Amino acid sequence: MTQTAKQKLVDAFRDSFGGQVDAEDINGRGRYRFEIVSSAFSGVAQLTRQDQAWEVVDRTLSRAESADISLILTYDPADLSIV
Repeated sequence: MTQTAKQKLVDAFRDSFGGQVDAEDINGRGRYRFEIVSSAFSGVAQLTRQDQAWEVVDRTLSRAESADISLILTYDPADLSIV
């Protein structure tokens, strides 16, 4: 995935969910892991979160570009709280 495609997806995730979006190049050749932390995921089941995230991918990237996504992590900020 090109830097342009990566940034386009990061922007689309931010537009769709708000919150914080990070992208990590995992192999130095354009394969990425994405992390979305958003209160939009509060009370939303993990499978539904994944469906929502992949719908954004499908709207934003080509199939070839989306093949360079290794993982999308979706968190409600409360998921990351240490009790």
